[in-house]
Amino acid sequence: MSTLEEADVASAAAALKNCFGLGGDFTVAVEEPREDAGGTIRPPIGTIICAGEPVWSILLAQWSPVLSNLINAKVVIRDFSAPAVEAFLRFVYSGIVRGPLFTLVELSAMADKYQVEQLHALCIKAVRNGLRAENACELLACADRFRADALRLEALRKIFICAEEALRERPAVCPKLLEEILESGLVCIGRKKFLSILEGWGTGRKRKDSSAEADSLQPVISRKITQLQNGVYSEPWHSGDVLGDAWKDYEAIEHENKLPFLGVYVNMMLSPDNYLFLANNTGPLDRYARNEKAFRITKGWITWRVPYYSVYVTGFTFSSDVPAGVRFQLYGASDRAQWHLILDSEKVAIKCSQTVAVNCPVRELKAFRLQVLHGDFYNQFCIRGIVRQVTDVPLPQVV
Repeated sequence: MSTLEEADVASAAAALKNCFGLGGDFTVAVEEPREDAGGTIRPPIGTIICAGEPVWSILLAQWSPVLSNLINAKVVIRDFSAPAVEAFLRFVYSGIVRGPLFTLVELSAMADKYQVEQLHALCIKAVRNGLRAENACELLACADRFRADALRLEALRKIFICAEEALRERPAVCPKLLEEILESGLVCIGRKKFLSILEGWGTGRKRKDSSAEADSLQPVISRKITQLQNGVYSEPWHSGDVLGDAWKDYEAIEHENKLPFLGVYVNMMLSPDNYLFLANNTGPLDRYARNEKAFRITKGWITWRVPYYSVYVTGFTFSSDVPAGVRFQLYGASDRAQWHLILDSEKVAIKCSQTVAVNCPVRELKAFRLQVLHGDFYNQFCIRGIVRQVTDVPLPQVV
């Protein structure tokens, strides 16, 4: 006899959600950590500020293998706040993540500690979806406090790229973080506008916090103002196609005797075992130098060097899907001595609409290398990142 089945999982989930706080066999209590005047997290002082709701240990154990080994009559959590713990327990019953940005960043750290992978992924997704230029500084401070490195990096990049919006008001961050932002050399804004923003932070109209802690930011701000007033400044910009933008710079030069693009603005080099490149790819090489045309490579590597620019790489995009059977690696270098691995496809399919985010250990790159290890790479890729002209090497224009 065949077995018949119908399901209403949503109703079951809703019923379980409504059971939160209605009973259980143990209690979660919270002793909140405290923060001193300098922003340092200190151990709790021993006062239980949230007795918590009774919960069922068997349910919690299904989500967290770590907590399953700690459960007894009472669990006391000392390194996370009461709102984060409550949000954690509500997720256990409902599978739903809800809360302000600060709580969700803290919740992601809690999920990571207690190995609740689904909750951690949902928190990261929610925070990323909610990231805006206007709240990027708040996210940076939260992520730095809870050591959420991935979110910290995304917040920094949002501040760098959308600097005018992100820094419109004096950010509520510690001096160390403000210095990291201002001294990065990656804030995408012109000198005059940068100065206007920093000088505006000193007025009551722009100040969000007039406390002594906010005043500790003033030396960092004053030092940057002096640098902008007296030093050489190369304005960074965000590029979705570094090689293509180098070509646009070249086209903007109006002179009949201007130097060639390939060999001056962008250099290309093929590996000795890549002798089939010219046979497999028709057209002049400068079309590949300026990222105008897709190319085929089945073995070896290609190097692009941009001697008059430095690039802080944030990711790559591809003009067509990369099949799972193709494995390639992308490297970056700031000089000719050492290459750093930026991306390894590891035979994982990549969609053409997907931006592959990367985190390169070196911020200022001048060369990129594509190496194909397996399969037929036929594609066109864009280097995304923050670009600056190298101030000590003037951009050549004419012969």
